[in-house]
Amino acid sequence: VPKLNRHSITEIFELDKNNLLISKKSGLYKLHKNTLTFSKISLPDKVTPGKICKGKNGNLWISTNKGIIKYNPKTQQKKRYSLPSGKDLENNNRTHVVYMDEKERLWVGTNSGINVFFPEDEKGFFIKTNSTSDYKSVWAIN
Repeated sequence: VPKLNRHSITEIFELDKNNLLISKKSGLYKLHKNTLTFSKISLPDKVTPGKICKGKNGNLWISTNKGIIKYNPKTQQKKRYSLPSGKDLENNNRTHVVYMDEKERLWVGTNSGINVFFPEDEKGFFIKTNSTSDYKSVWAIN
């Protein structure tokens, strides 16, 4: 059985009946279930991948330490998106979780709070809360 050395696994995502995607600090890997072999998937800008979700059109969305990535597993195309930044949003691109709802809105949990991203427009916005806490990180959305 092959090993994924060092670094904790942050996500195991079923890509299809034959493959899993595994997110680790060291990168994104495809595990071929039949042969138990790994291949590394290159990501733009040397990002650290996190959680993964799937949109209706088959694109995958990946949280990273530098925003979010859209990944098309059929074409292998990848694109990184930055989220809104500014005052009180210094850590808004350190994303922890992604969730696609039934209206194809991508909800993104970050160190600064929660964002909603509209894939068809390639734009998003930060959702302001009334929290006065210093702890605004969002780690789970379901």
